[in-house]
Amino acid sequence: MEKSSNTITFKKSLKDSSLAAATLLVLRMIHKLLFNYAETKNYFHQLFSADNLVLALFVSISTVI
Repeated sequence: MEKSSNTITFKKSLKDSSLAAATLLVLRMIHKLLFNYAETKNYFHQLFSADNLVLALFVSISTVI
């Protein structure tokens, strides 16, 4: 018995919701870059001037995920 391509599975819904969340995060970052450049520049300056850069990047990526 073949699966119909229209069936909703957990994997498909998780993939779609993750894509939607990532799109919203990217659009929000673009909006901040265009209209709040100083805040974004300050954030990246603090991130890359941290004593432990690997830990700072890990925390930032974990926050996004």
